[in-house]
Amino acid sequence: APSDTGGSSITGYDVQRATNSAFSSNVVTVQDNASPYTFTGLVPNTQYWVRVRARNAQGAGDWSPSRSFTTITNVYVGNGSTYVPVTPMVGNGSTYVPVTVGIGNGASYS
Repeated sequence: APSDTGGSSITGYDVQRATNSAFSSNVVTVQDNASPYTFTGLVPNTQYWVRVRARNAQGAGDWSPSRSFTTITNVYVGNGSTYVPVTPMVGNGSTYVPVTVGIGNGASYS
């Protein structure tokens, strides 16, 4: 949170992600009051940059320094002859990573 709020309480945050550090390509900006924020629609094996700024009745503050991360590639699980795709889900800092495994008959296991 910023040290100077302009005399007004913070009412939310702008969260921005892009596929380049200049924030000029594939930019998505959302206003959110929740923490943590969960990104959706990320593409496997893609580098993203993220930044955040606080907002209140006075307007929006400066953007935070950006941070980057790269999503993992597609993952497959198999028994040596048959492989099925799994979709890892980005967690919230816990030590487990839930996955959804698609099975040929339409069933799935998590």
